[in-house]
Amino acid sequence: MVSFAVLWLLKNRLTARGATVSLFVLLYGIFRFIVEFFREPDPQVGLILSLLTMGQVLSAAMVIAGAAGLFISISKSARS
Repeated sequence: MVSFAVLWLLKNRLTARGATVSLFVLLYGIFRFIVEFFREPDPQVGLILSLLTMGQVLSAAMVIAGAAGLFISISKSARS
C-alpha cells in the first residue's frame, strides 16, 4: 500500500524510461526485506550465515537491482 502511494505520487515526476518499474522493484525489495524479519525461516534452508533468511538475501538482490535500474534510467535520461 505504501509503495503504491509513493509510485502514485511520483508518476508524473518519473519521466525517465524504466524509472517507475525500477522504483517499484526497489520499494518491493525494501518492504519484503522488512517483512522477512517477522517470518519463520524455511526449515529446509534455515538461516544463511546465521543471520539472514533466503527471502532476505533475495530481497537484498532486488533492492540492488532496483537501485541500479533507477540510477541507469535516470542517468540515461539526463544525457539525452
